[in-house]
Amino acid sequence: MIFIYTLKNREFFQCSVEERVSCLDIIDTITHLAETLSKKPLSVEDIYNIEDDFLARGIGLIYDEIEPDTIKEFMEIEIITSGKRGVEALKMLIILKGVLAIQSKKMRPNWIRRMLELFIGRDAFNYAYEKEHQLKASEALKEKRENELKIIQLEHAVNNRNKVIDSLGNFIAPLT
Repeated sequence: MIFIYTLKNREFFQCSVEERVSCLDIIDTITHLAETLSKKPLSVEDIYNIEDDFLARGIGLIYDEIEPDTIKEFMEIEIITSGKRGVEALKMLIILKGVLAIQSKKMRPNWIRRMLELFIGRDAFNYAYEKEHQLKASEALKEKRENELKIIQLEHAVNNRNKVIDSLGNFIAPLT
């Protein structure tokens, strides 16, 4: 089937930058699965542990030793007939490519990840990086403020301790 890969059908997968960034979750899942399967053979338990039904069906086809061309055709037909468009269709396309990459056993998990990230586009990847950077900066600022508050609280505790010591000194001095 050629439908999925033709430029004239790109509106089928068209979605916003934020929606494309949301595809990073499924890319993480596929990468983790590829890492797991690079260390041990595929089991039925692996398939049952997959939350995404489309991904589970694709991995199930690998488990059943279906030929790559047949898997591709089955999954493409499901994408086309699902009625899904935009980010949902894009996630399904990413899953299809991930399943085929896992089945081929020719790509290491980190290369599978890199290939799948191409589907979200550089602008979405940069957007996700900037958001992550902003979040880290925000967390660092929050941590800095919390540390400043702790310092102020410690300074107050020390001042209170010094006042108590001074008071005790004033109380004890006349007694000596």
